[in-house]
Amino acid sequence: MVAVVVAVLLSTVLLSGIASAGVSPAEGRFIHDGDTVIIGETNLTFVDDAGRIIPSGTIICRKGDIQSAPIHFDGTFDSSRAEVEEKLKLGTCTVRGSGGYGEIEVLFIEPRVNVKTRVNDEDFGWVMHGEGINITFVADTNLNITGGNISFKLIDPSNKRLYSINGKSLLNIAVDATGNASIRFNSTANLDIGTYTLSIETDPNTNNGLDVEGPGVKFEVRRNGVESIEARPAATPVSEDVEFTVKTTPHTYLTLEVTHGIESTVLFTAIPTYDTSISADRHSVHHGKSDEDGEFKVLAEFDDTGTYEITATELVASTTASVEVKVKPPVAELLKPEAKYYYIGEKLEVSGKAYGGKGVTVKIEGDERFSCDNVPLGTKGEFKCPDKWDTDGLAPGKYRIEVWVLPSSNPETEPPDDSTIVILLRGGLTAEVSRNFVAQGDDFKVSGRAKSGDRVDILIISPRGGNGRGLDYTDIFNETGGSEDVPGMVHYVRAVNVTDDKFETDDIRVPRDADTGSYLIVVLSYGEDKRWGTKTGTSDLLNALRYINGQHTELKLKTQRELLELIMDRTVNQPGSDDLLAALKIRVENPYLRLSELEDVQLGAELKVSGVTNREEGTTIAVTVEGPVKLKPKFTEVKKDTEYNNKFEVSFATTGARIGTYVVTADDGYGHEDTESVDIVVPVGNLTPPPTAGGIPAPAPGNRTGANATQGNQTPVGGNNISMRLAAAMRHREFTTVVSIAGAVAAAVIIGASVIMLRRRRNVPPYKRKVLRTLPPPPGKRGRFRRI
Repeated sequence: MVAVVVAVLLSTVLLSGIASAGVSPAEGRFIHDGDTVIIGETNLTFVDDAGRIIPSGTIICRKGDIQSAPIHFDGTFDSSRAEVEEKLKLGTCTVRGSGGYGEIEVLFIEPRVNVKTRVNDEDFGWVMHGEGINITFVADTNLNITGGNISFKLIDPSNKRLYSINGKSLLNIAVDATGNASIRFNSTANLDIGTYTLSIETDPNTNNGLDVEGPGVKFEVRRNGVESIEARPAATPVSEDVEFTVKTTPHTYLTLEVTHGIESTVLFTAIPTYDTSISADRHSVHHGKSDEDGEFKVLAEFDDTGTYEITATELVASTTASVEVKVKPPVAELLKPEAKYYYIGEKLEVSGKAYGGKGVTVKIEGDERFSCDNVPLGTKGEFKCPDKWDTDGLAPGKYRIEVWVLPSSNPETEPPDDSTIVILLRGGLTAEVSRNFVAQGDDFKVSGRAKSGDRVDILIISPRGGNGRGLDYTDIFNETGGSEDVPGMVHYVRAVNVTDDKFETDDIRVPRDADTGSYLIVVLSYGEDKRWGTKTGTSDLLNALRYINGQHTELKLKTQRELLELIMDRTVNQPGSDDLLAALKIRVENPYLRLSELEDVQLGAELKVSGVTNREEGTTIAVTVEGPVKLKPKFTEVKKDTEYNNKFEVSFATTGARIGTYVVTADDGYGHEDTESVDIVVPVGNLTPPPTAGGIPAPAPGNRTGANATQGNQTPVGGNNISMRLAAAMRHREFTTVVSIAGAVAAAVIIGASVIMLRRRRNVPPYKRKVLRTLPPPPGKRGRFRRI
C-alpha cells in the first residue's frame, strides 16, 4: 500500500514541474468575461457567462466618451488584423454574441516588450570589454498573459545579428509569472568593441500568434573601463579643495594616484557617500569603488603651486584616464553681488574672499561714485566693502565689478585678480516663472506686472541659442512668414490687465524632444510710446531684433548670451528708451522619478513608499508592490517639494501580505519608472510560524538570522522527523515545484498527518488543468473556463 502512495506522489510532483510552453496559434485561447487580451493574438474564442462559446457577434470598444465602430466576428477572432488594431487600442471592449448568446467585457492591451541592460546588477548603458566582466539582458513584458517565449535580438557594431554569446542562446527564452526574463553573461571578451542594439521579439508559436518586436536600446562595449576623470575646478588657488569625479561601470574598484607633480603636497580626503580607503598619510595611492551610477568622487587639496596630473585606474582590466590640475598662487574671489540681474535703485553688498595678501581694492566699471579702497582681510581671508553699492540713478546695462589683492596687484596698472558682471534693469516690470525646473512633456507659466504699456513680449531661448531645439522650433518661422528660421527661440505676446497691471501666460508646453538645460526667459514691455527702443521705429519685436538701419541680423547663428545682448541693445539700452526688461531662467530636464531606499517592514506594519521626481505637480504616479503576493496597486499625485525636485509618497497595509522579498515599482505612465526591493519580515516578538495542515503546529524558528538557518532544524511529526524547509513548503499548494523527488519519497512514508497533507491538492477535472486548459467542459458541466 505504501508503494502505491509513493507512485502517486511521484507522478504528482513530476506533473507539477512541467512548465507551460505558452499558447500556440493552432491551440488558441478561450476568453471569458473580465479576461485580458494582447492586441496581436490570433485564434481567440469568446465564452459567455453561461459557459457557451459565442459563435459570432460584434465587439465595441470605448475609452471615456470615445466609442469605436462595431467589429464583426464569425467564429474565432484575430486581433492582429490591421483594420481592427486601432479600435482595440481604446482598451475596454464589449463582446456581444448574436442569436441569444451572452455579453462579456474584455480588456485589450498593447504588447509590452521592453528591454534594458544591466552591468554589475545596475541599469547601465555601457560595459567594459574583457574576461570576468558581466552584462545582463532584462526583458520586461506582459507576455505572462500568453505564457510564451521571447528572443533577444542583438545587432552588433557591423550590423550583424548575433544568436548566442559565449555559447548561451538568445532565442526561445521563457518569461516568468510576471512577464520578465533575463540572461546573464559573465564575460564580454567575445564581443567586439562598439555600439550594439538590443530588442525583444515574441515567438508567435508560443504566444498565440503574437508576432511583434519591441523598441530597441543601445549599449556600448568599450575598450577602456574608465570613461573619464574630471577635476572641478581644473584651476585652483593653493589650499583649496578640488573634487575629482571618475566615471566607469557600476561597483568597479579603482585607484587614484599622482602621476605628475609632487605627491607629498597632495592631500586626499574621502567623500562620505562613496566607498573609499585612504592611507594614513593621505598622500599615497587612494583606493575606491564606484557607486550604482558608475561614479566615484574624492577630494584633494594641493599645498603648492604647479601643474599636477591625477590618474584613475580601474582594477579589472587596468585601463586608465588622467586629468591635469593647475594650482595657482593666491587670488581673490568675488562672492556678492552674484552675476545676475538687479533693478536700478537696489543697494548691493560687495564682498568676497582673498587667498593671500593683506587687503583688497574694489572698483566698478561704469560707476565712478563707488569707493572701496584698501579694505583689510579677515582671519579667513574674507572682505566686505564698508558701504553698499547704491545703483540709484544708473543707466540700465552691464556693470563689471573688479577686485585687486594688495599689495601683490596694482589696481592702476595690472588686470584684476577677479571680476564679475551684473546687469541693471529698470524697475516697473516684474516677472516670475511658476517652476524652477520642468521635465520634457510638462508645462509651466510666466506671470508678473508691467506698470507701463498694454502688453508684454516674452522670448524663451534654448540653452543652445538660436540654433537649438526650443519649445516650438517652427514658431519664429511661422510668425515671420518663413523669412526667419530660429528653432531655438519662441515668442509670446500677452496683454496686461488695465486694472492691476498683471499678466500671465497660458500653460507653456515643453516638447519631449526639446533641448535640456537652462532656458533664458526675457520679458519686455515697450512702455508708453509703444515702440521698441528709440531707433527701431517699430512695435514688432522680431523686426526690431532682425533689422537696424536696413541691415539684417541672423538670429539663428547667435548664442543665448549674444541674443540677450542684442535684445538689450535694441530696446532698453537705447538712449531715451522707456522700454522695460526682466530676465528669468528655467531648467528643462529629462523626465525622471527615483524611489527612496526602503528598509525592512514587519508583517502587519505599514509599508511607506516615497520618492522624488521632476514631473509637475498633480502628475499621477502608479505604485505596485509584487512578491509572494501582489498588493493592490495605489495611485498618488506628485507634490511640490524643493527647487530641485518634487516628491510623491504612498502607504500600503501589509496585513494581507506574506513574508518575503517584494519589488516596489513607481511608474508615471509615460515610460519613466524606478524599482526598489523591500523585505517583509516576521514581526518582532511573534516568530511562531502558523500551524501546518492537519492542525500540527510547526516549531518556533528560534534565533534564525540567515536564509539557510532553517537547515538542520527538525520538527517531530508522528514520531518521525521532517525538515523545517519541507514543512514550510507543504503549507502552500505550490510546494511540489521546490521539493526534490527524494524529498517527496521521504515525505510519502511519513505516517498519518503527513499523507493527509500531501493529498490536499484539489481533484482538478481534466478540462481545467493547465496542460488541457483549452478543452471544452464535458456535457453537463457549466461555468467559465478558468486557467488553473
